[in-house]
Order: sequence, then structure tokens, then C-alpha cells
Amino acid sequence: MQKNIWAPAGDPETVCDGTRNLPDRRCTNRRLLDGLRRCQNRIETYRRLPDSLQRYHDRLGTWRRLTDSLQRC
Repeated sequence: MQKNIWAPAGDPETVCDGTRNLPDRRCTNRRLLDGLRRCQNRIETYRRLPDSLQRYHDRLGTWRRLTDSLQRC
């Protein structure tokens, strides 16, 4: 299952590659780590991300929580 993430048209940091970019409240995008993108397990089922991976570090040095729609992949 692939999730599409909306980003404003013309944003130079936007890459149309599914869940690789995470929009924040300022409509900018943060690139997700490989470990967050690859959560499909070996038997082709999907699992919930561990709590420790449901947060990401932004440019201001604060931690933001992933939205519910991005906590499952």
C-alpha cells in the first residue's frame, strides 16, 4: 500500500515518491528515513511503526509526532 502526500505546487523540495516526504504545518517537506519508509515485513504484511519511530526531528530542534495516517505503512 502506498500513501500519497500532498505538497504545494512549485515547492522545490517536493518529490513525488509516496511516503518519502513528510509535510509539516508550514507546508514544507521533510524526507523520511529509509527505516521509516521500509516497514513491510518479510511475509508481505504491514505492521504499525514502533512508538519510537512515530516522531521526527524538525529543523528547529524540536520533535514532531507523525500523523495517524503515516503511523501505518
